[in-house]
Amino acid sequence: MSVDLPIYQISIGHIFFNVGHFGIANYILGGFQDFVSAEKDSQREYVVSALREDLDAANFNIVLSSEHFSSRLLTQGCVDSLSELLSGYDCSIVCYVRRQDEMILGGYSTAVYYGRREKLSIDEAWAGNPYFDYMQFLPLWENAFGKENIIVRKYGRSEDGEWDIRRDFLEVLNVPIELPEEGLVENASLDFAEVETLRLINQSLPSFSSDNRLAFERAQVVRGLIRPFLPTGKPLRSLLSWREAKSIMDRFADSNAELERRYMVPGALADWASFATAKRTSRDRRAASRSSQTLSDLAAMIAALGEELRQVVESRETSRGNS
Repeated sequence: MSVDLPIYQISIGHIFFNVGHFGIANYILGGFQDFVSAEKDSQREYVVSALREDLDAANFNIVLSSEHFSSRLLTQGCVDSLSELLSGYDCSIVCYVRRQDEMILGGYSTAVYYGRREKLSIDEAWAGNPYFDYMQFLPLWENAFGKENIIVRKYGRSEDGEWDIRRDFLEVLNVPIELPEEGLVENASLDFAEVETLRLINQSLPSFSSDNRLAFERAQVVRGLIRPFLPTGKPLRSLLSWREAKSIMDRFADSNAELERRYMVPGALADWASFATAKRTSRDRRAASRSSQTLSDLAAMIAALGEELRQVVESRETSRGNS
């Protein structure tokens, strides 16, 4: 199934420029959410009026994209509200599904980059958790928009490394756009060494959950400065043993089978039964235990160094602005 979709470009200064559509989810949820600033929350009504103006003025289709549509709109009422907001327009819902053992690692990597301090626990991927269980939220969208308008695609890189979600999405939409081979990869996951080192550094930095928004934003500058110098090592999947990965996938086996049966072609998720995880030996765990205090001391030092670097960069930018 494909949807013809001419290009829709947002001009600089538009409410959605360089921000995305998470403001729409904020509006539907009806109250200040932790994924928007107080300033952006104050523009809640304007966000929706701007969307309606765009929809009415455009003589072509528009893509709305936000991870918060699937992670925050978790009741039938919320999804129905979005459907009502878009009433009068033909809508197709494109959802990418990713195997759950990769989901937990990707989510963990992102959380650490935003300040998480706790170690990874496979218990976070519990059966019925809508973040991992697609059959917990896809039926909500089917009820609101119709099953015939639901397009489910498998997220995953091919063995030859040719798969690209941007190209796959454009293929679904039947949009002939040439994309550069490199240079557009953002939000790439940290590897095993990077994520664990940064998690230790986070013990000395404010996190996303901090009440002090300015302190968190400054901490993000520090993390950005530090990231290129983090030690690299094994792939991120090394955080999970073969048994842990299998345990996670077993929890969602029935749900994934129903997902494939209802929304995909037979065999679409056949490779989700395989596991490519790196085993950690007891020697690795003992070495990690012995070095934990040294790493903690090093992490505190790097965090302090990063803060100094941030101040230097900020001072230089201020000087340039005054010159």
